[in-house]
Amino acid sequence: MSPFIQRLIRELSTHPPQIDLNNVFLAAREALLKFGGTDEYDPYPQAEWRKELDQTDLSAQEIKLLIRHLKLFVRQHPAHTMVGTAIWALTATNSKAEAHFFRDQISVHAKSRNSHAVDQADYGLLRLGLDHIRWNSNQWIEPWTNLLPESYWIAVSNYLRRSRRQRIRFAPGRH
Repeated sequence: MSPFIQRLIRELSTHPPQIDLNNVFLAAREALLKFGGTDEYDPYPQAEWRKELDQTDLSAQEIKLLIRHLKLFVRQHPAHTMVGTAIWALTATNSKAEAHFFRDQISVHAKSRNSHAVDQADYGLLRLGLDHIRWNSNQWIEPWTNLLPESYWIAVSNYLRRSRRQRIRFAPGRH
C-alpha cells in the first residue's frame, strides 16, 4: 500500500488533534477523484500533499480501504464537527453503490439536525442523479445564520418518507 494512503488511513483512524482533518478529507476526496479519472481532479492546487498524491499510483484495493475508513469515521463519530466534510469526501466515489450510505446518513443526521452532514449526503445523491431532498432555498428567511428554517427539516422529512416508500415498493418479491 502506498505511504500516502497509509497516512490518510492512519489519520482517519486516530485523528490526532494536531492533524487538520479538513486537509485529510480533501486529500482523500482528491485521491478518489484521481482514481476515478474524472475531470474534477485538479493536480494544481497548492497543498502540502499534492505532489505526493500526483506521484502515487492508486490501486482499487487502496481506494476500497480508504472508502471503508471514511465510512467508519462517519459511523463512529456522528457528532464530530467534520463528519459532513467526511461525507463530502465520499461523494467523489461517484458510485451508485454508495446511495444507501448517503440515504442512511441523511436519516442519521436529520435526527440531530446536523444540516452540514445532511446537505453533504444529499449532494452525494444529487451527484448520482438520484432522488434527493427538494427544498427551495429562497425560503431561507435568515441566510446570515447557520440555522435553517423549519421548512428545510420538513423537506428532509418528506424526502425520508418518499425514500422509504420507494424502497418498499421496489423491494424484491413486491410487484
